[in-house]
Amino acid sequence: ASVGFAAPAPAAGGLDPRTLWPNILEAVKNRRRFTWILLSQNAQVAGFDGTTLQIAFVNSGARDNFAGSGSEDVLRQALAE
Repeated sequence: ASVGFAAPAPAAGGLDPRTLWPNILEAVKNRRRFTWILLSQNAQVAGFDGTTLQIAFVNSGARDNFAGSGSEDVLRQALAE
């Protein structure tokens, strides 16, 4: 179960969300704990092509909770930081 969406491109120097995942989670936590709990306990970075971040969830229920709760916007804001 995965969700893909456009993320801000990495800055010059090619920062990769896979290696920055703990920092991204912290930025999410500062915005919304519900989203942080969903991501920290049920998701991991599955891929990144330079523009689109793909998140894999442990099950479809976690994915559906993420997609239906406005959490995508929270994650986008954290990535834009």
